[in-house]
Amino acid sequence: MKFPRGRRLTRRSAFATVRTEGKSWRGQFLALGWLRQPPLTDGPFRVGIITTKRLGGAVTRVRVRR
Repeated sequence: MKFPRGRRLTRRSAFATVRTEGKSWRGQFLALGWLRQPPLTDGPFRVGIITTKRLGGAVTRVRVRR
């Protein structure tokens, strides 16, 4: 099952907006960032997942994201 491209954050600018204007929560193994959308926005929420090199090599990071 693949997450639809229209529901993913894909641009660097979108991630930067969430980081600068949104709120965040950090845990031991997970960091969440979110940005509340205006109430009149009918579009669905969008998600972006970032993994760090601390998890392992490229294959491991991709598997964690999936």
